[in-house]
Amino acid sequence: MKLQKVLCPEWDHLLAATIITAITAIASLSTPAQAQATPPTDPQIVEIVEAANKIDIGYAKIALKKSEDKQVRGFAQGMINDHCGATHLDGVKSFMLSKGASILQDRALIGAVANDGDADRVMAVGVRPGSDTEMADFVDLTGNHEMWALAKDQLGIVGTEYTNSGLTQRLEKAGIGFEPCPNGDRYVTQRLEELQAQRLDWRRGGEFTGHLIDTDWGPSGDGVRAAALYAAHAVAEGKTFADLHEELPLWHEEMRKLPVASKAVRDTLLQQPEVSDRLGEIAAAFQGTCRQIVRASGTELAVRAWVESSNPAAAQHASRLIMNTLLRASRAA
Repeated sequence: MKLQKVLCPEWDHLLAATIITAITAIASLSTPAQAQATPPTDPQIVEIVEAANKIDIGYAKIALKKSEDKQVRGFAQGMINDHCGATHLDGVKSFMLSKGASILQDRALIGAVANDGDADRVMAVGVRPGSDTEMADFVDLTGNHEMWALAKDQLGIVGTEYTNSGLTQRLEKAGIGFEPCPNGDRYVTQRLEELQAQRLDWRRGGEFTGHLIDTDWGPSGDGVRAAALYAAHAVAEGKTFADLHEELPLWHEEMRKLPVASKAVRDTLLQQPEVSDRLGEIAAAFQGTCRQIVRASGTELAVRAWVESSNPAAAQHASRLIMNTLLRASRAA
């Protein structure tokens, strides 16, 4: 069994804390067509996971050796996810472009996966057929795409309120249950444990950000293991990441934030009657077309607005109306 991999050269620049791992072939399968005929066995999947974890551990040791460096310590103190890995897929794409045809035109290419700084989440990048070294046609795969793979052969999965409606509709069509919970991977785990306490065999869930939970693994996300599982799923289906992206059309999402001057403004803006009333009017006007969530940020001096719709123009329009409402009220505060 051979696991081919591409490591992110940006590690030394501290832009990808747990490495970007591009999986170009698994189980010695050279094309997706061959993969269809011989899907990986459970022991092979375990070997994939172990190999991926060894990569992660090895580079974690490199980080520890550099921990006397002020920049590394700052990285470890909360900046490890900033503009890198799963939070900034442009780094993966730039790396793949830098390798040219050896990556982009490799017929064995499944795609690329990226962990965040503490390796508890994963995102992926696919390359559409026909891409060349000048104009690569990349597609991003989020936790929504990965949760569709996790849902295979499951009674149901747990997702947050931000789970894309394209996914929940596909789950419903497939007869797979879906349970929503508040945003945050700890709430995903909590809801799974509640369902298990009711003797329901629900073990998997996640967030669109790539935090994926399988309670057979543990109570929190393991981005390295999830990446290996997702790659193995692609091989078993005889598909590339680009194929998996195409088979799950998602609703268009608009995510915006409004910086505010103070904590007081942030914490009271949405409580103002004129703001809450106007947001209610916008929600009513787009009922059945858009879904919106507006809330104060828990980490920044900002208010965030998220809107999704099967109609991109409607999502953009609703988002603009929401942001204009927030902006006017913040200026008057």
